[in-house]
Amino acid sequence: MFTNLWQNFRVWVSKRWVLVFFIALVLLLWLVPEWLKKPSPTIIRTLGSSTQHVNVSWFKQDFFTLAAADTGGVVYAMPLDRKSLLTFDNRSGATLWSVKLPSDQSGARDLLADQDTVFVVNTLSVYAYEAKTGELKWSTELGQGHVSIIGQLDSGVIRVYYGDQIYELDAGTGKILSTLPKDSTVWISGNTVLEGTAAFDRQTGKLLWDHGPLFYLDEGVEPEDLGMNILLVAQAPGSSVSRGICALNLQTGQYSWCRPEEFNSMVAVDRQSLRGYVMRSDNVLLTINLLTGDVLGETSFLANALTPAKMGTFASIAVSKGVVVVSFSDSGQTFGLKFLP
Repeated sequence: MFTNLWQNFRVWVSKRWVLVFFIALVLLLWLVPEWLKKPSPTIIRTLGSSTQHVNVSWFKQDFFTLAAADTGGVVYAMPLDRKSLLTFDNRSGATLWSVKLPSDQSGARDLLADQDTVFVVNTLSVYAYEAKTGELKWSTELGQGHVSIIGQLDSGVIRVYYGDQIYELDAGTGKILSTLPKDSTVWISGNTVLEGTAAFDRQTGKLLWDHGPLFYLDEGVEPEDLGMNILLVAQAPGSSVSRGICALNLQTGQYSWCRPEEFNSMVAVDRQSLRGYVMRSDNVLLTINLLTGDVLGETSFLANALTPAKMGTFASIAVSKGVVVVSFSDSGQTFGLKFLP
């Protein structure tokens, strides 16, 4: 009986060998990639050594690509898909409110905040949400997208560098105050306009200085206005990751100080203590005296495995009320760190 079955099977195959070959080829193409695929390591980060007294106040198994903080201890953040906006207490990590953004309000490119409002700059518009409740206050359409977009909050004005235009909006109402051609303008800080290597007084047009340094500017690598005519900038042009951070004196056009290390975040500024927190490329968090550029402390983060090169590591940092929020892209973790005296 077995012999007959085997002979019948051979006859069936001989008549349908093309079909059998095709099925075998499909199975082979489907299985081989699975055999060759190596499981990606699960990255888990923990707090390592520190030259400062630091405690982990809270922890979240989540990653935020955008984060901003006000001076009252509230952090506003957006997860990886940027389809929702949430706030949490910086001291405890407790969520205060969360809103899911409609499709026309998603696609955020920048996140800004003051004491009363959190601003989401997306591809087409600017949206302002009530800081305490998450209720939408106003929205202003800017354009059709497909351009570079950088947002800036400057003394009650929302300034958006939108492709070849600069829009200035009233932060309270969303009304467009002015629309300027970007031309050679690099950045505007108060009454100082930076154009290439020169700076001008915006009101009088007077040349303030020439032959100043070039600095790198891009989405996620924006200058930070420290006040006192000091602008924190990424030092080297031509890279998506800042190679060094400098303090540019807007009165002289000279750097007051520079940190030559390579960083994978921009500086989060604690305006009360005038300290800055920035992640070095080896995942060591530096505490910097923003007046002098001196490093006040180093805090390392350990990982249980190497981050795959194709994945990379990006750190999102915000600070308020002495608590530093550090979010890692490779491990999907967020830490709330309290630095003690």
